[in-house]
Amino acid sequence: MTEIYFWIDFMIVLNYILNTTSRFKYVASSINPADLASRGMCKYDPNRIKAWPSGREFLTTEKDKWPEYRREEILKLPVKLELKNATTLDTMTTVFPLDKFISHFSSWIKLKQGTAWLIRFKCHLYNKTIVRGPLTPNELDNAERDLLKYIKAQDFEEIRQWIKRHKHSDNILSKIHVIDKLRPILIDNLIRVGGRLNCSDLPLEQKHPIILPSKHPITELIIRHHRQADGHMGVYYTLASLRKGFWILKGTTAIKRIIQKCIGCCIRSARPMSQLMGDLPPTRITTDFPFATTGVDYLDSIMIKEGRKPRKCYG
Repeated sequence: MTEIYFWIDFMIVLNYILNTTSRFKYVASSINPADLASRGMCKYDPNRIKAWPSGREFLTTEKDKWPEYRREEILKLPVKLELKNATTLDTMTTVFPLDKFISHFSSWIKLKQGTAWLIRFKCHLYNKTIVRGPLTPNELDNAERDLLKYIKAQDFEEIRQWIKRHKHSDNILSKIHVIDKLRPILIDNLIRVGGRLNCSDLPLEQKHPIILPSKHPITELIIRHHRQADGHMGVYYTLASLRKGFWILKGTTAIKRIIQKCIGCCIRSARPMSQLMGDLPPTRITTDFPFATTGVDYLDSIMIKEGRKPRKCYG
């Protein structure tokens, strides 16, 4: 029976696959003909070309004359560890404490009420005074103002700092944010739309609406509140209603996104299914002689009276 041996020039791998039959043996890389296929060679080197199909000369000798490497030497072979530089990026996310509180509310009115109760409880802790009774309109207004300031602190804090530094200068804000065309101003620590209506007798909320981001949870609650108050009207009606107090960035897109989530609007605006037409009668699709199937009017249309309503009839 022909004996088969495998030669390898990698001592670490040889240590992995070394078995009791010793069919794997070590060969130095300098005399390993298997490397010629992967490392390339010159076609004018006859000695190396000859070694590729027939192997090295020691294979033609007795096994006791083959290169020997003791297993102990293989096990003691120092392993060179490859060190690679790895760069790890750690992203920091700013967590605002009220985000979880806001996520529990699905109504703008209930959110203002919950915030007002929270503010009353805070005043009780700091001032040691107990205020009893239902919430007052002033407390609800203060809660709404604090919620809007919370939005400003999350999304527009850099804009607020810029406005405080430059006041009403003509410096370009578009390098920082996209609301440069709105000429934002700071009133009551809230960012509002600028403009030329300062001398108008309109309320402050209509002259200078508060700027809101498009995808904030509070913005979505405000849009839902106005849609419910207006009877689930369309996009532009809701936008006009919101502009009386708020200017939402990309407002049309934000309102459409809320309308798509409204189950009632989806039901009312659903299109009816297209009815499939029935099969054509055989007289229209089968071949036959001319005038095999005809219809004849025996008399012209006449008007008959059915109750109080006349109706055309054919004979």
